[in-house]
Amino acid sequence: MYLIEARSKIPQLLDDILNYKFMNKSSDDSSMTYSNQSSDSGINLTCTSDQPCSGCYWFFCPFCLESANKAIDQIKSLTDKLDEVEELFPSTKAFGNQFAVYKSNEFVGKLNAMFIWYNIMRHLRLKILILGKQLVAYAQEKADRSDTDSSSPGDSQEWDFSNLSTKPAQPLHSLRRYFYHS
Repeated sequence: MYLIEARSKIPQLLDDILNYKFMNKSSDDSSMTYSNQSSDSGINLTCTSDQPCSGCYWFFCPFCLESANKAIDQIKSLTDKLDEVEELFPSTKAFGNQFAVYKSNEFVGKLNAMFIWYNIMRHLRLKILILGKQLVAYAQEKADRSDTDSSSPGDSQEWDFSNLSTKPAQPLHSLRRYFYHS
């Protein structure tokens, strides 16, 4: 009985995957507030905005990051459900024999595109988080050195990270909020 009921939901799931298109629905709370999310970041900022972003897709935009997180959640949910229904069959070949859509080129292409996008997004976010941590560590080391040493002529040629606790650090802070995504 369970098997019949579970398998009856498969055509809708396959259709949902085949016709998936991310539609960003703004949340009821149009104001997003970011505060001290992590004590190890070394960045303490509070950022509030009354108007959500219209879709600039700048990597550090909190609203665009939230949209990307919604898409990641939706794709993960669809692929997890597909994994569950695949377990209802002895093999993927048997699954494909019962549901022709599952083995169609269009469906396989769409599913592969979802997996690739999901994996690339996760990988890029991890790389940027690591880079952000390295930049913060470099800035802190440079600030510690400048407090104890006198400025040498070569220091003026280096990047200036002295203002990391103000507006330029906001991207690192917004990244920290969104990269600990499960």
